Amino acid sequence: GSFSTIPGNRDARVTVPMPRSLNELQSVTNKHFARSAKPVRMFHHGKTEIKTPQQMANVKANDLVVVTTDSEYGEKAKPTVSTHQAHYVPHAMEARPSTSRREVARESLPFEGKSSYHQDFVHHPSQVTKPVKAPKAAWDLGRTDEKTGRSIYASHFPWHEVTPRSKVKRSEGLHTAQAAFEGESSYKMDYVKHKVEQRPRSAPQAKKNIEMSGPFQGSTTYATDFKTMPAERTRPAQKTDGTLKTDTGPFQGSSEYQREYLKHKTEGPVIIHIEPELGVGGLRGRNVQALRQAVVAVGAEGKGSGADR
Repeated sequence: GSFSTIPGNRDARVTVPMPRSLNELQSVTNKHFARSAKPVRMFHHGKTEIKTPQQMANVKANDLVVVTTDSEYGEKAKPTVSTHQAHYVPHAMEARPSTSRREVARESLPFEGKSSYHQDFVHHPSQVTKPVKAPKAAWDLGRTDEKTGRSIYASHFPWHEVTPRSKVKRSEGLHTAQAAFEGESSYKMDYVKHKVEQRPRSAPQAKKNIEMSGPFQGSTTYATDFKTMPAERTRPAQKTDGTLKTDTGPFQGSSEYQREYLKHKTEGPVIIHIEPELGVGGLRGRNVQALRQAVVAVGAEGKGSGADR
């Protein structure tokens, strides 16, 4: 029948994070409130049933979803159908008519037509060939063991008589001349040998006794560049109270950190509330039916008073 709002049981309310899809909302409601095989139905603020994923856009933060298993609210719930059943609908199978076997003629007639095989491959009669005897060699007639002629190898490569070579006697060797080499080589012309003269050795000199005439009175480079300055002694600084006085009160100014990093209000977690229908977890039987009739009556009175106005 018609209804205005499904009452929810606030004592059995469950607060959950905002579901991102219809399937997630369905799984949360089944986890907390599904107690039987009946399908669970969800109503936004107890008024509009949530059936499609597009309706999830209307569900905002801190909204209320009332859960019920009763089928009298709104349209009747359709039975649960799987994706396989929705895509592959069973159809009634029609019985095929029984086909009677055709009577085949017992007498078979020869095929009188022409196939492409017969046209392309014409059958020719095969001829019987007589066996051929091997011809008899002509050189076998009147053959004897005597030499018949000269071979090609013998005519091309005639044999020659080889005369042995006479043995060579070893010679006593070359006679080397005992005279000195008087010629000039390029090494001697390029690198002329010079006579090395010996240096005279230096005799040690006798040490002379030098008399000390006094301290060094000259000036060095170091002494002229780095002059010693007299250092003045500093007196220890006296402790003073100072002109700045520390303030023990709270800091009231604005620091650079506060100006650059402004503090924003942090938003809490996005949640929704899910309640079972009033009576599912507490009231049962007649009390639930009476409460439903009262809600329907109040809704009807509200519509009537609005019409009178």
